[in-house]
Formats: sequence, structure tokens, C-alpha cells
Amino acid sequence: MTGRGPLCAGLDEAGRGCLAGPVVACAVILPPEHGLVGLKDSKQLSAGAREDLAPRIRSRALAWGLGLTWPERIDSVNILQATFEAMSRAVRSLPLSPEVLRIDGNKILPEGILRPHWQAAHSAPPPRQIAIVGGDRTQAAISAASILAKTFRDKLMRALARRWPGYGFETHKGYGTREHYEALLLLGPCPQHRLTFRGVRPGLRREGSLWDKEKTLPEHILSGMAGEDAAAELLRKKGMQILDRNWRKGRLELDIVCLDGDTLVFVEVKTRNAQGMSEPADALTPAKRRVLVRAAQAWLGAHNAWRRPCRFDVVCVLKNDFDFSAEHYSDAFDFSPTLGGSHTAWQPW
Repeated sequence: MTGRGPLCAGLDEAGRGCLAGPVVACAVILPPEHGLVGLKDSKQLSAGAREDLAPRIRSRALAWGLGLTWPERIDSVNILQATFEAMSRAVRSLPLSPEVLRIDGNKILPEGILRPHWQAAHSAPPPRQIAIVGGDRTQAAISAASILAKTFRDKLMRALARRWPGYGFETHKGYGTREHYEALLLLGPCPQHRLTFRGVRPGLRREGSLWDKEKTLPEHILSGMAGEDAAAELLRKKGMQILDRNWRKGRLELDIVCLDGDTLVFVEVKTRNAQGMSEPADALTPAKRRVLVRAAQAWLGAHNAWRRPCRFDVVCVLKNDFDFSAEHYSDAFDFSPTLGGSHTAWQPW
């Protein structure tokens, strides 16, 4: 109980109608005097407005939690049951035990789905549930949950676009746009597609293809990809032009190659949990620096860009829950002009 009544959590989801990606649910408990202005259904807000509100919601909420259900499970149980599961996971992840759940829509969570999740994390009796049609427009906690679910899912789909390129996940976020349907006709579905959804056309899946062998990515890989997105966005804001991302030649790899004025910049991105971040110099061992220089040499040779001035930068990305903040270090380390003899000169002019 709070001083003004029972402790209530708002629940909403994002991505239920998509052809690809997980359905994401969020539960939010707000204090009576939360001071958040502009809360409304996330679909009625611009992307910029949602991104502005999301950290303010997280900082002022008494508690919030997320739950996901991935495409394989969605295909197994149907999207409605999968949404109930995602919502139950979101409630389970709350550090406080709400007495009431206010759920956007016309359905409450089935007891058989909610109870196991609830009992795994809470000792209090299961909460009373209230379904509210249009609740994301009238209930502040539901609106807040809608915004957090949407912003998290959008970030996740941008990361998945890096892993499974060609579908436009970064643009349409998995919804059934013309671009998405055309990509499905060309490429067939990938492991992030919901094969039971109309238009995904599971018959086009190629036996033995790369997509057939892929699995859902581990969290640390998704975090790394989201960290690189944050780094690229920071560099763009600083006026740099992104030339390449995840460039590879054999075993050599560069995270980001960009242009800062006339200078080519080879950027190493290091993503860490906030409590585990070290100095950029600590993240780059001498052996790692030598590999980066060789990768840069390979890039210069492939692009016939030997006469460009060059430098090495590091972007350190701090992951704090579902937020990513980036810090840019220019000229992060010195490098030898040669690596092993006259035929491997760094810039042979």
C-alpha cells in the first residue's frame, strides 16, 4: 500500500502485430506525484519524444521491468499467449510487488500463465487485475509502460538489423511494410521472423541456408551491437562521416571507419557494463593494437587510400540496464610507422 491506495503497476506491450522480432512487454509502477509531463500512448509520440521520456520514466518510477517472448515461442503458442507470457515476465522482474495490475486492452493475464512467474519472484498474493481499453491514453503508468516497451524494442530491432541485414528491421522495426514484404520475397524469412504470420511465407525458407542455422543471439552479442550503434550515432553527431561498419578481411576486422575532415579514423568500440568500464588504453592490449593497425592497413590497401592522414580512436560505451551512453577518445594510442619491415610500412609515401 502507498499513502494514497494500493500499489499499482501499468502493463503494455510493443511489437504484437509485427512480422519479426520479439513481443516486448513492460510493467511500470509510478509514484502518485511523478511529475512526468507528456505521457500518452507511445504510438502517438514521435521517436524523439519517446527517447526523451524513456530515461525520465526510468528515473522517476518506483519500479519497472521488461519481459520478452521470441518468435519461435510466438509460433509455438500464438501471439496472444506469447503476449501474456511477456507481460507475466515483466511483472516477475519488478523489484516491488504490486497489488493491482492495470493492463492495456480488454483482457487480463490468465492465472495459469501469471501465477508461476509471480510465485518465482514475489511472496505476496497475486495482484488483482484490471483490463482498461485505451489505458495507454488514460493511465499514466500504462502510458509509461508503452513508451519503455517501444523504445527498448526499437533499439533491439536496430541491433537485429545488423545481424540479419537486408530486411530493413532498423527502419520498419519488423512491421509489415512494403519494403519488408519485398525483402521476404527476395531473401525468405530469417530466424527472427514469425513463420505463422500471414505474408512471411515460410515455404521460401532455403534448406541448408545460413538462416536455417542461426539461433537467437546471446545477450552479450546484442549488447555489443547496440553499443556500436550508440558509438556510430555519437560520431555522426560530432560531424564525422561513417564510411564502413564491421569491415572484415580474413580475420582482420574494424568496428567503424569514418572521416573526420580529411582524416581517416579507425574506431574501436568497447561496450562494458557501467560498473565494469575501464580506461580505453586498458581495453587495447599491445597485441590488439597491432591487429588494429594491420586491419587499417588492409582497409587502406583495399580502398587505395594510402595518402590519407589517419588516426585511431576508441569509443567506450557504457551499458546501464537498457541505456547506452558513449564517450569518444581521439588519438587513443600511438602506433609504430612500420610493422615488421619495409614492405609493411604503415603509410608508404
